[in-house]
Amino acid sequence: MKRIVRLTESDLTRIVKRVIMEQKTPIDLGFEKWGDGFLLRIPKGSTPNKNVIRVQADPIGDNYNIMVLVQGNKRTRSEIKGINVFKEIEGIIGSKFRRQDNIFDIVGGQGSIGDLKNIVTKLKTLKVDEENNWFTV
Repeated sequence: MKRIVRLTESDLTRIVKRVIMEQKTPIDLGFEKWGDGFLLRIPKGSTPNKNVIRVQADPIGDNYNIMVLVQGNKRTRSEIKGINVFKEIEGIIGSKFRRQDNIFDIVGGQGSIGDLKNIVTKLKTLKVDEENNWFTV
């Protein structure tokens, strides 16, 4: 038995958005719930005082306000300028890393769950010396 189902444009839009949202969430990417948003520390298990990289994602409608914070000692700042991963992240987010305070260099902007997944995948390719809390290139 065949049925013809009529969908309006808004029905179709709603279904597509729901399917996209069901595909991945920040929790699926390894994030923990943090306030109204989500937080990922790299390396996993690092403490608030010893984050090499911190990724925050706050929901804004169907997208996220994404911030990537990188601990900013002199060694790390030079690595941000020299490692392609950080340049690629700047391209995804659409802005450049800047000095936030004595601890972090930061880049932020809006993006989709796909952008967030892409950023996390790129960051997880970096090798981190967890004992000394810096990148090993």
